[in-house]
Amino acid sequence: AKWQRDEARRIEDDMAREEEVTGREWADATRSATKQRDSIGPLVEERARRCDARNERLHEARCRRREDEHNRAATHARIRIEERIRKCNAASQDKASKLAEASNHAWDELAERWHSTVTPVYSKVATANGEATDLAPPWEAGSWEDWEPPPRSRTRLSSAASKSMSSGSAADCLRASAWP
Repeated sequence: AKWQRDEARRIEDDMAREEEVTGREWADATRSATKQRDSIGPLVEERARRCDARNERLHEARCRRREDEHNRAATHARIRIEERIRKCNAASQDKASKLAEASNHAWDELAERWHSTVTPVYSKVATANGEATDLAPPWEAGSWEDWEPPPRSRTRLSSAASKSMSSGSAADCLRASAWP
């Protein structure tokens, strides 16, 4: 039984030594972990600062690239719009000049037709008025009292005068000969 007691004591002593060694190792590991944790804090903060700076640089580069793309697209769109405006203005000016030319041509034709139609009528009216003046005195008071028709008025009238007299009025004569 002594052997068993000695053996039990030896086992207890070994266990106590193992507990003590394990306790010391545990304390050393805890202290080392605490030191590492404390020393990692600044390292993590430095890495976080570098990541923030890198992310900021990347963000700024992307923003500049997007802004450059936007500016190129806006410039391209502005050029296309200005070209379309130039084309529209040119087409508008071309149409306006063609319209003005057509309008001027129509006015010229109308003026030519007017002159070719009205000039002979005015000529006939002037001839009729001239013959009427030759045949009759002015209508002022007293000037017709001594009037006697000229000898040729009794025998013949011009064609214009006879037309106006036969139709009943100078307006009818003008109307009949004015437009074909």
